[in-house]
Amino acid sequence: MLLLSRQLPEGILLPAEAQGFFLNLFQKAIKAPSVDTLKSVHCMLNGACRGLHSLLPSDVRRKFDAGLCGILKSNSLGESSMLLSWVCGIVFATEHPDGVTSIPAPSANEQPVSTESLQQQWKTVSGQKLFGSTSHLYKTISLVCTNVMKIIYNGAIDDDAVEVIRIASRVLQFVDQDVKNSWARQDQTTRTLFKKFPEKIASLDPSSPLMLEALSFLAVLSGSKELPQALVERYEACISNFGCMADPESASELLSVSLPLFAVRGISSEYLVYD
Repeated sequence: MLLLSRQLPEGILLPAEAQGFFLNLFQKAIKAPSVDTLKSVHCMLNGACRGLHSLLPSDVRRKFDAGLCGILKSNSLGESSMLLSWVCGIVFATEHPDGVTSIPAPSANEQPVSTESLQQQWKTVSGQKLFGSTSHLYKTISLVCTNVMKIIYNGAIDDDAVEVIRIASRVLQFVDQDVKNSWARQDQTTRTLFKKFPEKIASLDPSSPLMLEALSFLAVLSGSKELPQALVERYEACISNFGCMADPESASELLSVSLPLFAVRGISSEYLVYD
C-alpha cells in the first residue's frame, strides 16, 4: 500500500493488479470505516492510483459512490469527525484527480448560490451529499474546520495532520466566498470558532510544517480581505524558508493556492514568481 501511495515515476505504468488491490482495500473501508482504512484509499487515489477511478467500469463506479454514501449516512461520522476529512479527500480525488489545477475559476456572478448550481458542480451522489446544498456545505465546513482546529490545538506534527489540513483547503476552494462568510456568521459557536483560527495559528511553531498549511487553509476559508497583517508577515517569513519542504508537488499546490491570496495583502513581490 505504501508503494501505491506515491505517484509512479514518469513512464512507469500502474500494474494491472493494482486495480483489484485498490478495490479490495475500498471494500474493507466500507465494511469497517476507520481513519486508517479511509486514509489508505485516499493516499492511493492521490498517489499511484490517481485517475484510476475514472477508468473503472460504470457499475463499479456506482458501487464505489454508494459505498461512500453509506459511510456518510452511518453513525461512524458522529463517533469520529476525522473520518469525514478522509471521505472529503476521497470525493475530491475521484472527481478532480488532477488536483487543485482542475478547479474552475470562481464565477463573477453575484447571484445567490442555488442548490441546483451547487449540485451541478459534483457528478457523484457522495459529492452532492457533502457540497450539493447550502445546508450541506455549512455542515461540511463546520466539521472540517473543527478537525483543523483540533490538529492545531493538539500540536500534532505528522503527515496525517498536514494532509487533513490540506484536504480542508482543497474542498473549501469549491465553496463560494459568500457562503463561507455566511457560515462564519451563522451562530455564536461558529463565530467563536472562526475568530479563534488566527490566534491559534499564530501560536504555532514558525518552523512547524503545519504553519504554512494552516495559513493557506485560513486564507482559503476567510479570503484575503480578512487576513490579519501579523499572519501575512508570518506567511512571508515562512515562504522565505520554503526550501525546507521536500515534496515539490505539495509545495507547488500550496503556493498556487495561498500565494495569490496573501499577495493581495502586500507580501514582497519577489515571492510572486516561483517554480
